[in-house]
Amino acid sequence: MPYIHKTGRHLSAVTKARISAANKGRKHRPLSPAARAKISAALKGRHHPGHPMSAATRAKISAANKGRVVSAATRAKIAAANKGRTLSPAARAKISAALKGRTISAASRAKISAALKGRIESAATRAKISAALKGRQVSAATRAKISAALKGRTVSTTTRAKISAALKGRHLSAVTKAKIKASLKRYYATHHRVRRRSSSRGRGRPRKR
Repeated sequence: MPYIHKTGRHLSAVTKARISAANKGRKHRPLSPAARAKISAALKGRHHPGHPMSAATRAKISAANKGRVVSAATRAKIAAANKGRTLSPAARAKISAALKGRTISAASRAKISAALKGRIESAATRAKISAALKGRQVSAATRAKISAALKGRTVSTTTRAKISAALKGRHLSAVTKAKIKASLKRYYATHHRVRRRSSSRGRGRPRKR
């Protein structure tokens, strides 16, 4: 789709390239609050969060971005800009509602798997993930969903071999062993009580013949 200038004139690809080359490396002075307010008022109702895009607009954006590769420098800039940024509970709720019921295609799953293969998280990242998950409790409904999703699922021989190879030579620390031992004690204590109750209820009843 050709770019339409403010006057309605279409700029050619050569003109666009010239403008891009002329603006590269150029430092722009910060915008005043009045200028920001004008830009905000001009963009209201256009493509920004809270204003849904039409199917045609989405298709055009998708076609324009296909095959586009983001450079390492741009990725670094995006990562630096997002560092320390926290989403509000309202924003999290909106993202959650938007993603509900969304299914990822087999092709997308394959791409994600290929991108994550061989990726090793740093010790700092592992520590952050561990701290974020500490004290987090999974609800009974979530447990039931996970259980239903995993029922009947069989792990292939290749996957078993990979898991076995990855765990070989791995030593658990004394702290981790103590945690596992404590959690197993709680598990067996709870389940043993349930079994005792169920068995004691059935003892006093006469057997049916």
